Amino acid sequence: MAGIASPKGEQAKTDTDRIKKSLTELRDSWQVEDREFNAYTIRAYRFDKLSAEIFTFSLAPSTNNESKTLNLLVVEEAHKTDDQKRSDQLDPMLASTGGVRWMIGVGCTRVCDFKKGCDGELPHSKPIVCNVDRVIADRRKKFEETGNPKHLEYEKAFQKLLRQFGRENPEIKRNFYLEDTIEAGNFVSRERLLSCGRPMSKPIRMDRLGLGIDWARRSDNTWAFLSNEYNDVADMLKVPHVPYEQQCEMIDAWLKEKRKCQVLKEDGSVIEEEFTYLERILAVRGDSTGGAGDAPMEMLAAKTALPIDEESHFVFTTQSKNTLYLHFEAALFRDPEDELRFSYPADYPLAGEFEEQTIALEREYVKEGEYLSVHHPDKPDARDDAPDGCGLSLVAASNAEVGQIIVL
Repeated sequence: MAGIASPKGEQAKTDTDRIKKSLTELRDSWQVEDREFNAYTIRAYRFDKLSAEIFTFSLAPSTNNESKTLNLLVVEEAHKTDDQKRSDQLDPMLASTGGVRWMIGVGCTRVCDFKKGCDGELPHSKPIVCNVDRVIADRRKKFEETGNPKHLEYEKAFQKLLRQFGRENPEIKRNFYLEDTIEAGNFVSRERLLSCGRPMSKPIRMDRLGLGIDWARRSDNTWAFLSNEYNDVADMLKVPHVPYEQQCEMIDAWLKEKRKCQVLKEDGSVIEEEFTYLERILAVRGDSTGGAGDAPMEMLAAKTALPIDEESHFVFTTQSKNTLYLHFEAALFRDPEDELRFSYPADYPLAGEFEEQTIALEREYVKEGEYLSVHHPDKPDARDDAPDGCGLSLVAASNAEVGQIIVL
């Protein structure tokens, strides 16, 4: 007598569908047949005797599960389940039989019964952990036995993600290698961020730039960042507390200033060039959230020749901030020799303030752990406008050239 549950019922229903499909083979081999013509229930008979019952449950907030007697409860996506609802409605179904509970999930971002069980903190629990290397080894062995190339598809998909984000990326570590990399809730450690610093004198590519702006009017400061498509910060600007019209004029003057510097070219050569930032900006992302909304970006579009379009208006939502900081995180955690690893001019006058704001950022996961949320600490003088501006420039630069788009 088994029950299969999942946070919203979809995965449990998928499991039940798979079992129903397998009954055709069981009928031929063991004379087992399902006599319950119901998508959510299986009643398996053998020689006209009821041998097994399987029920499907949902742990969604609006559901109320009818009580059954079980000797096995399988909880799919256990890292996302409502532990209190499971404990109240499903666990009691095991009481009369002394039944057991199997909890199946992946790396998670919140304290829950599944994580406690994996960490050996749940009484009488036994963790069975399969990281990516074990899964790949098992699938390779199956390929060698059968010659079926589909068993290598998982490894190919994982290698693609590994090339995109790098072995040190926290999401890769947690979801594939099952390593907890959250350091006291911080977005990035001081050691890692400082390792991404470079001397201002070191040439970087400057042919295509993305501009990111986090606007502020009173309590915070507006920060503007310029980055290239290789996740190198080229320059940064902190704007004083003045009306938005004046801020736009200051940003425009900064972008129009003639500069002469050594730049890295696509063929690896280094040459001296004279240019303005404005003529090399191919995309812009600016914060259009809050009371001011689109107004600052509309003023900037009216007062400058910047390539501002609808995509330039970036509204901070749960989903968009998740995208922004996953991109930033992917660049930060790339291997040192990776040309797409994040870098910034460590000896620049504003670098210290950027470092302190970024190191102080706190991470949490919201909406059942599905979205990464990064924000400043809950302290009176805490700020996050510099890292927000930096993240916006990285996203702008990644979309600056067709063919160079980084898919998140």
